[in-house]
Amino acid sequence: MHTIHHLPSNEHKRTYLELFRVLADGRSAAIVNGWTNPALVGWLDKLIIFSHRLRRLLRGKPMRAQPHDKKATFVKKTNARWLRREIGKEIPFEIIAWRSASTLTMRTLIHERFGGRKILQWLYRMEEKYPKFFGENGQYPLIVIKK
Repeated sequence: MHTIHHLPSNEHKRTYLELFRVLADGRSAAIVNGWTNPALVGWLDKLIIFSHRLRRLLRGKPMRAQPHDKKATFVKKTNARWLRREIGKEIPFEIIAWRSASTLTMRTLIHERFGGRKILQWLYRMEEKYPKFFGENGQYPLIVIKK
């Protein structure tokens, strides 16, 4: 499994093409990526910020609410549109869900004492039932290339 988004942005397309080039005929490769501002996660930013502010009020401690666009590591993420435009004509691929919720979303909004296990089970079932939707609109897609 490979992660492309930690590479400099000018190397993304070439990396996909090279992975495809070295892939043996009849084989497939799985690439975990991360989308910039995915539809399912982006709207949660306001809820995350509200949650952080509420927690700060309840605990009386200063906390900074950080939306998803806050960079924690060097990454250059793309989206499904970019992938189709840049490599879609050269490489056959499929986008499915690897994990649709970001780490920030899970840490902030999904907790055991508030039914977190049930929420994650439901989310997993939805990702399995609609892998393409959650792959394209969730945080972390699994891109499968086949040769």
